[in-house]
Amino acid sequence: MKTTTLQHYCKKCKETKDISLFVPNSTCKDGYTYVCKKCERKQRALHKAQLTPEQQQQYKKYQQSYYAKNKGNYAKWRQANPDKIDKYKQAHKQVYKTLGNIAINITHASPSILEQIAKYEKIKQEQHTLQKPLEELTRERKQIKNSLQQSLEVVQHTKIALKHNKEREIQLKATLKEKEAEKLEIRKYVEKAIKLC
Repeated sequence: MKTTTLQHYCKKCKETKDISLFVPNSTCKDGYTYVCKKCERKQRALHKAQLTPEQQQQYKKYQQSYYAKNKGNYAKWRQANPDKIDKYKQAHKQVYKTLGNIAINITHASPSILEQIAKYEKIKQEQHTLQKPLEELTRERKQIKNSLQQSLEVVQHTKIALKHNKEREIQLKATLKEKEAEKLEIRKYVEKAIKLC
């Protein structure tokens, strides 16, 4: 029976990787975690590094006490439930892929199903490929809107400045007209005074 190489997208490192590099998780839509094992390890290490020495010591004590309390329980459970262990091992020897809410055993799937799985993975990869330019377009649109808003503000300020300029021009012209009238009055007075001398 043919098998297909399944790929999965990591939302942390933004890379598409082999499905074996992700932890199965039935609560996730695709049946696997959205972050690869490598990124999860980095996240845990970062979280651990951010803990204070007191928090680290408290966490270490909790681990030690939990292990001391339950270390015998694991062995007892295994001895009491060998059938469950065998069933678990047999179930996990098979490879499953989840499409939406449908779990598919690809080791026993028909060629047509494998073809559809490959098509599904291809479409999902294309979606991720299109997502980046879509995000860039969204950012570009926001930048254009911001630039337009700034331009509108500049235009508004320019209109206000032109209005003030026009008002100032009218005031200056009125003042000049008054001065010209004063000059004319003085000239008439001087000319009249000269004639009387």
